[in-house]
Amino acid sequence: MESFDISYFTPRHDTSNKEIPISSELAQEEHDISQLPFNNVTWVSSHNSGANDFAAGENVLLKMATNQKYSVYTQLKTLGVRGLMIDLEYKQDTLQLVHGLLSFGTFKDLINYELIPFLEEDRDAIITIDIETLGDRAAITRELRLILGNTPALTSRIFRITDERWDNHKEWPTIQEMRDADQRVLILSDSTIVSSVDLGVNFRWNLVMEVCVCQPFFFYSLHLT
Repeated sequence: MESFDISYFTPRHDTSNKEIPISSELAQEEHDISQLPFNNVTWVSSHNSGANDFAAGENVLLKMATNQKYSVYTQLKTLGVRGLMIDLEYKQDTLQLVHGLLSFGTFKDLINYELIPFLEEDRDAIITIDIETLGDRAAITRELRLILGNTPALTSRIFRITDERWDNHKEWPTIQEMRDADQRVLILSDSTIVSSVDLGVNFRWNLVMEVCVCQPFFFYSLHLT
């Protein structure tokens, strides 16, 4: 079945707004967990993060397929979301955020306009990107490699278990250790094809125990296997 080609709506991705401060409550909570190992913290995640009302713009069809009200940037900065569950599919020669047959913009733009600006603004934040892959996984892997190769501001922040900095760790590093190393982005994939040690994309079920609390939010507890 052919997917819908929705190319006439705006906006797709939010942009940084440094005038909006991170709430003092959220900042305090991030400070309080500094010495906890990463796997001892429960993180709030948004389901189908990219399928949101901001990305849908005024398109009625897209609005009917959204799971979130706010842009990814706003979810991260003002709501305290730290896990992004997104569906990715390679189509129209790019890697797109999808929900069913509908597209909500490109993964590349999400990285450049929402994720990187947020990481620059909040130096304490650690986020998880949990990827559900649809369609041609080999094509997704090729495009993902290309995108990450051209976005060093994100790639340099990907947490890699194999990094020499963690050689003396038998368990997860602490939150502060991950901050100090600026390895603050954990990437998971549902596909062993897309998973890649050199890219820092981990096979989800090697690391994650998922506890569903309520829609549209999920909570993650992460542990090493």
